[in-house]
Amino acid sequence: MKLIAYQNGDRRIMAKVLDNKALPFASLEEFWADPQQSLLAAAQARSDGEPIANLVQIPPLPDTARVLCAGLNYAAHAQEAHFKVPELPDILGGGVPPGRRWSIRSHPTVRRLLRLGR
Repeated sequence: MKLIAYQNGDRRIMAKVLDNKALPFASLEEFWADPQQSLLAAAQARSDGEPIANLVQIPPLPDTARVLCAGLNYAAHAQEAHFKVPELPDILGGGVPPGRRWSIRSHPTVRRLLRLGR
């Protein structure tokens, strides 16, 4: 089952995707208040739905979510893009507020642990 979130005016909606249509089943806030119950509701969603192409999709994360990533395959991506691979990896994050991304240089201890694979 594929899920998406989209913006509808001031409302953020969670929907199940079926045949390139979004079948809404909960608000984003309702979904994260009780994910298990919301997934049951999603499985039963049967409305006509809205074509996905007409929607403004957003990250399916609450405002309080924090996403941190250390690019383990960063070297491969840099090579594909013909970028010089930095000696020390960056820590990437996003979703605060939803849709924004940021990048920071990691603390030397974090960089050392990342290089060691711990």
